[in-house]
Amino acid sequence: LGPITGHHFLVYVADKCTRQYVATERTLNIMMFDMAPEVASHFYMESCPDKEDAAAAKYMTAASGIDNLVPGAIIDDRAFDPCGYSMNAILYGSYTTVHITPEQECSYASFETSTPLTSYSALINNVLSTFRPMRVVVTLTGDAEGIAQVVENPIDNKTIHVPGFAAYNRSSASFTKVEGDCVVSMGNWEISAAHDPSELREHRKTNRIQSI
Repeated sequence: LGPITGHHFLVYVADKCTRQYVATERTLNIMMFDMAPEVASHFYMESCPDKEDAAAAKYMTAASGIDNLVPGAIIDDRAFDPCGYSMNAILYGSYTTVHITPEQECSYASFETSTPLTSYSALINNVLSTFRPMRVVVTLTGDAEGIAQVVENPIDNKTIHVPGFAAYNRSSASFTKVEGDCVVSMGNWEISAAHDPSELREHRKTNRIQSI
């Protein structure tokens, strides 16, 4: 799914089981690129007051605001040396997982959850406000009955407004249906140039130079 010359999503589905019930599972995945440097800095071991692995992980979870994205959940987090972070959380039978690579030349964060919301707009806004990326890819995958329960499909949003931060403009959107009842949709968004054109250009230039 998605443009072959841009961010795209390879879909592999094997679902040959016979169910005795109507499946309504769905999964939201938010993949973020080029995090704000001040956000990425939280995920370096040197930024933690206590360098012991468990304490460092707890510090990263709280300092970055990730704990506010999964209130009430049981969190199993990990910090890596010299940098990096991973977290799994469980709440009422639904999972959330976060993985972060903070290096400036290839900073990346992913947020995935199986929480069956009817609208993901507030959650997406909170995630983007937490990580403040330049680019974001959102995918929504689920059984047709589960997707039908979503009254506001996030892929339909041409612009994502994040209060107090910025707006993201959608550059592409696509969807497909496989195995009869599995619906997969994705969209690409990029931070609005109106937010700070010079910052966006400089960020791209810096990353391009450091990646060569």
